[in-house]
Amino acid sequence: MRIVSTSVIALGIALATTQPARADCCNDFWSCAAAVATGGLSCAVSAAVDELNNLKNRAEASRAQAQAEKERLAKLYTDTANQDAAKAEADSTAAANGAQAAFTKVNASLQKLNIVVSPTAAANIRSATTPAIRNAPGVQANTGAAASAGSSGQSQASQQVAKADEAKLKAEAQRAKEQVEKLNQEAAAAKAKMKQEKTDPLRQVGQTGAQVMRTAFEASLIAPIVGLVGSLPPPDPLLTAAMIAAAVATLDRIEADGNAEVARKAAEEDAKLAEKRKETQEAVDKIKQQQVLAEDIEKLLGTAVETRNKADLDRLTAKLGAPPPQPIRIAPGALILKPVAASAFKPVGKGFSVAAGGTKPAVQMSVKPVAIAPATMAQYKSKTEADVRLRIKAANAADTAKKRNALIAEAKIKFAKDPETLKKVIAYFESVQPQ
Repeated sequence: MRIVSTSVIALGIALATTQPARADCCNDFWSCAAAVATGGLSCAVSAAVDELNNLKNRAEASRAQAQAEKERLAKLYTDTANQDAAKAEADSTAAANGAQAAFTKVNASLQKLNIVVSPTAAANIRSATTPAIRNAPGVQANTGAAASAGSSGQSQASQQVAKADEAKLKAEAQRAKEQVEKLNQEAAAAKAKMKQEKTDPLRQVGQTGAQVMRTAFEASLIAPIVGLVGSLPPPDPLLTAAMIAAAVATLDRIEADGNAEVARKAAEEDAKLAEKRKETQEAVDKIKQQQVLAEDIEKLLGTAVETRNKADLDRLTAKLGAPPPQPIRIAPGALILKPVAASAFKPVGKGFSVAAGGTKPAVQMSVKPVAIAPATMAQYKSKTEADVRLRIKAANAADTAKKRNALIAEAKIKFAKDPETLKKVIAYFESVQPQ
């Protein structure tokens, strides 16, 4: 049974407007008595109760959506930072290994020119057992070039190299060794510092962004929605359409303002993470550039040593004398610098859509006036009067009065919070006469 109020919303009801009556507007003795006594106004409050329940369901859906979106975006920040950091570490290790392999091959070329190299370098050349070198691209061929010449000796081109050219080749080989060794050392040092100076800070920015988003969702959406639900009036006889409308407006405001605040925070954290990702990528690119330059020098040196050709030696000389290239991105897009959360954020709130000027409700809730069709009201009156007569029926007038008073006393309990409806129900009970 639902007891309903008529005290405030009566002004909002147009009795001339006929709509289908609610199935539970007159579903037991007391609700039917209220409907008949108030002329159907109580049914409008029943509609307000439905709207209250709808509002609670909508608020709960928004809270659940905000909770899910909070965790999704927090995970997106940490996953993005962790994945990019791991890739940066792997790429920098591979690049440093490539520079190391180039240096080992340079030392092999020096040995072919009978230039003494360090015992450690010679050991690397002979065995290539160092994992970083063994796994580097092209390292498997770092010792086989001399043997490939076979027993036929040097090519006719190399025999034509004058002694002066041989001296210059050795001098340029020493220069090549110094440059590649420097590139190798710089790449190794940068790789060693990558985790502490770049990737760990990148991971930290991701973790901080995740926490900021969690806090923003809690403060701007989840807590205000929970607070609103806790402040909603109970579905009692004092519930009015105006109270529901005020609560709906409050939820609209919470969702709109909360979405805007979360999106603002997401944009701020996106910018911080993008900057740290950019710094990390630039550090990786620098190591890759050192690798590429070391490999270029090594290849030119290896060719010059094998051919003893003046043109090849000139190309090596030109490379060694060239100014360092400007920083360039070796592998474009290795870390995709796309916004993380600001573009991925889904505004919270069922029925809401992002439109010009901010987030706005796409659908407004409202309490519609309810009136009872004359034929339906006639059925209510007939049924209710029969029930009242049955309850006050007695053998004599005195007993009938006692039963009527007992019924009125019960009504005072049922409608204790709704004096206007109570007054009309009492008047109705007093007007019904036993047959």
